[in-house]
Amino acid sequence: MRLNQIRYGNIGRTSLAFIAIHGQKTIMILEDIEEMIDLGFYHIVPFTGMKFKDTFALVGANVSVYDELNIERSACVFHGGDTHEDTIGCPLVGTTFHFDGSTPNIDGGAEAMKILRMALRPDHTHYVNITERF
Repeated sequence: MRLNQIRYGNIGRTSLAFIAIHGQKTIMILEDIEEMIDLGFYHIVPFTGMKFKDTFALVGANVSVYDELNIERSACVFHGGDTHEDTIGCPLVGTTFHFDGSTPNIDGGAEAMKILRMALRPDHTHYVNITERF
Protein backbone atom coordinates (compact mmCIF):
# COMPACT_ATOMS: atom_id res chain seq x y z
CA MET A 1 0.00 0.00 0.00
CA ARG A 2 1.16 3.49 -0.78
CA LEU A 3 0.28 6.16 1.76
CA ASN A 4 0.46 9.89 1.13
CA GLN A 5 1.45 12.02 4.09
CA ILE A 6 0.66 15.65 3.33
CA ARG A 7 2.14 18.39 5.49
CA TYR A 8 -0.23 21.33 5.33
CA GLY A 9 1.04 23.88 7.82
CA ASN A 10 3.47 24.89 10.53
CA ILE A 11 2.58 26.52 13.83
CA GLY A 12 5.64 27.53 15.82
CA ARG A 13 7.94 24.48 15.96
CA THR A 14 5.16 22.09 14.97
CA SER A 15 4.26 20.74 11.53
CA LEU A 16 0.72 19.42 10.98
CA ALA A 17 0.00 16.70 8.42
CA PHE A 18 -2.44 13.93 7.61
CA ILE A 19 -2.56 10.53 5.92
CA ALA A 20 -5.80 9.38 4.29
CA ILE A 21 -6.16 5.60 4.29
CA HIS A 22 -8.41 4.16 1.56
CA GLY A 23 -10.06 7.59 1.36
CA GLN A 24 -11.98 6.83 4.56
CA LYS A 25 -9.84 6.92 7.70
CA THR A 26 -7.58 9.87 8.37
CA ILE A 27 -4.49 9.70 10.54
CA MET A 28 -3.25 13.04 11.82
CA ILE A 29 0.52 13.57 12.02
CA LEU A 30 2.42 16.00 14.25
CA GLU A 31 6.16 16.61 13.79
CA ASP A 32 8.79 18.97 15.20
CA ILE A 33 9.93 21.10 12.24
CA GLU A 34 13.53 21.10 13.47
CA GLU A 35 13.73 17.29 13.64
CA MET A 36 11.34 15.92 11.01
CA ILE A 37 12.55 13.81 8.11
CA ASP A 38 12.84 15.22 4.61
CA LEU A 39 10.10 15.20 2.02
CA GLY A 40 10.30 12.08 -0.09
CA PHE A 41 9.39 8.46 -0.63
CA TYR A 42 10.02 5.95 2.18
CA HIS A 43 9.54 2.21 2.62
CA ILE A 44 7.45 1.32 5.70
CA VAL A 45 8.48 -1.80 7.62
CA PRO A 46 7.17 -3.42 10.82
CA PHE A 47 9.25 -2.33 13.84
CA THR A 48 9.55 -3.23 17.50
CA GLY A 49 12.18 -1.51 19.59
CA MET A 50 12.98 -1.11 23.24
CA LYS A 51 10.61 1.85 23.64
CA PHE A 52 7.98 1.43 20.91
CA LYS A 53 6.39 -1.95 20.23
CA ASP A 54 4.35 -3.20 17.27
CA THR A 55 4.79 -0.09 15.14
CA PHE A 56 6.27 0.88 11.75
CA ALA A 57 9.62 2.37 10.78
CA LEU A 58 10.30 4.60 7.80
CA VAL A 59 13.29 3.43 5.77
CA GLY A 60 15.06 5.47 3.10
CA ALA A 61 18.24 7.25 2.19
CA ASN A 62 17.17 10.50 3.88
CA VAL A 63 16.21 9.03 7.26
CA SER A 64 18.38 10.10 10.14
CA VAL A 65 16.86 10.79 13.53
CA TYR A 66 18.61 12.74 16.26
CA ASP A 67 17.44 13.38 19.80
CA GLU A 68 17.79 16.60 21.77
CA LEU A 69 21.43 15.77 22.57
CA ASN A 70 22.18 15.31 18.84
CA ILE A 71 22.66 11.57 19.30
CA GLU A 72 21.55 9.50 16.32
CA ARG A 73 18.63 7.19 17.05
CA SER A 74 18.13 3.73 15.59
CA ALA A 75 14.87 4.35 13.72
CA CYS A 76 12.23 6.82 12.62
CA VAL A 77 8.90 5.29 13.64
CA PHE A 78 5.23 6.19 13.71
CA HIS A 79 4.21 6.39 17.36
CA GLY A 80 1.81 8.08 19.77
CA GLY A 81 2.58 11.15 21.86
CA ASP A 82 1.11 14.54 22.62
CA THR A 83 3.36 17.44 21.52
CA HIS A 84 6.34 18.19 19.27
CA GLU A 85 8.53 17.51 22.33
CA ASP A 86 7.55 13.81 22.10
CA THR A 87 8.64 13.39 18.49
CA ILE A 88 12.46 13.16 18.61
CA GLY A 89 12.33 13.28 14.81
CA CYS A 90 9.51 10.76 14.45
CA PRO A 91 5.98 11.43 13.18
CA LEU A 92 3.45 11.30 16.02
CA VAL A 93 0.11 9.78 15.01
CA GLY A 94 -3.33 10.62 16.30
CA THR A 95 -6.94 11.09 15.30
CA THR A 96 -7.43 14.77 16.24
CA PHE A 97 -5.51 17.94 17.00
CA HIS A 98 -6.25 20.35 19.83
CA PHE A 99 -4.52 23.48 21.04
CA ASP A 100 -2.99 24.14 24.44
CA GLY A 101 -2.90 27.91 24.13
CA SER A 102 -1.12 28.44 20.82
CA THR A 103 0.66 25.05 20.84
CA PRO A 104 -0.88 22.23 18.78
CA ASN A 105 -1.16 18.83 20.45
CA ILE A 106 -2.34 15.51 19.05
CA ASP A 107 -4.80 13.04 20.60
CA GLY A 108 -5.88 9.48 19.84
CA GLY A 109 -2.48 7.87 19.31
CA ALA A 110 -3.66 4.39 20.27
CA GLU A 111 -6.63 4.56 17.88
CA ALA A 112 -4.41 5.89 15.06
CA MET A 113 -1.92 3.05 15.56
CA LYS A 114 -4.80 0.57 15.44
CA ILE A 115 -5.91 2.05 12.09
CA LEU A 116 -2.34 1.83 10.73
CA ARG A 117 -1.93 -1.78 11.89
CA MET A 118 -5.19 -2.77 10.16
CA ALA A 119 -4.18 -1.03 6.92
CA LEU A 120 -0.51 -2.09 6.78
CA ARG A 121 -0.81 -5.85 6.63
CA PRO A 122 2.52 -7.62 7.24
CA ASP A 123 2.28 -9.73 4.09
CA HIS A 124 2.41 -6.69 1.76
CA THR A 125 4.93 -4.01 0.84
CA HIS A 126 4.14 -0.49 2.03
CA TYR A 127 5.42 3.00 1.24
CA VAL A 128 4.73 6.57 2.29
CA ASN A 129 5.26 9.61 0.12
CA ILE A 130 5.75 12.73 2.25
CA THR A 131 4.81 15.98 0.53
CA GLU A 132 3.68 19.44 1.59
CA ARG A 133 0.99 21.86 0.44
CA PHE A 134 1.69 25.25 1.93
